[in-house]
Amino acid sequence: MSVVLIKPNAKKKQYGNVISLSAIEPPVWLALYANQIPGARVVDMEAENLGPEELVPRLQAESAERAIIFATGSHPSAHIQQTEVAEGLKARVEQSLHIPVEVFTYLPFRPNEAGAVNWNLLPVERYRAHNWHAWGRPDKFYGATFSSVSCPFSCEFCCIKDFYRSEYAQREPRLVEADIRALLGRGVTNFKMMDELFAINNKGTRAVLELLSAGGLGETINIWAYARIDTVNAELLRELRRAGVRWLAYGIESGNEEIRRG
Repeated sequence: MSVVLIKPNAKKKQYGNVISLSAIEPPVWLALYANQIPGARVVDMEAENLGPEELVPRLQAESAERAIIFATGSHPSAHIQQTEVAEGLKARVEQSLHIPVEVFTYLPFRPNEAGAVNWNLLPVERYRAHNWHAWGRPDKFYGATFSSVSCPFSCEFCCIKDFYRSEYAQREPRLVEADIRALLGRGVTNFKMMDELFAINNKGTRAVLELLSAGGLGETINIWAYARIDTVNAELLRELRRAGVRWLAYGIESGNEEIRRG
């Protein structure tokens, strides 16, 4: 059976008038999931800038007999914008092609156990870094990888573990390096580290940093990653920088109790 995995195009809905400043991120989860389905292919509607009316002809061209739509983006918050779009695509495809379509708003597999990303399934040349991320860089090409899934913390207001359907788990550091080296070979130097919390002093993060620092790789690449203000110190920041992590996005929650309750 010919299976096609679909990333919806919710770009305009998410970013509105600043769409040109935002990134076009590779759907790493789709590419990893496709590895588990023999012969599966990926249609990235966002990267190909496909509208809803263009999906059915695209699936016909792929001889699709079954479709799977990930309304997940690369972060749990993305499903808020993408679920409605994904359900609309499902109805359109089922009505036009009469093939089964499944929509996932969570990860139906364990990415940390899925091996390296098969970048041949994705249009690598179409991905674009955030405007701020690529300031002063010779290229705007964009890649992504991850060293862990879920989160080591258990904040009561957070939905992250529902999205991953798992507790915190780390990936083999060599697979992180393999992802980056594979994309470097295609001219990509800007990367997102997709971990919910990468900048933390633990064995897995340090192993990744050591691999990326070796041989000067960290001076070539430009990574941004998520952090917390209570998980970094001066020593870890220096190690991150040597490994090519030039940007950290800190999650600083509101001090207003009313906002937290909302």
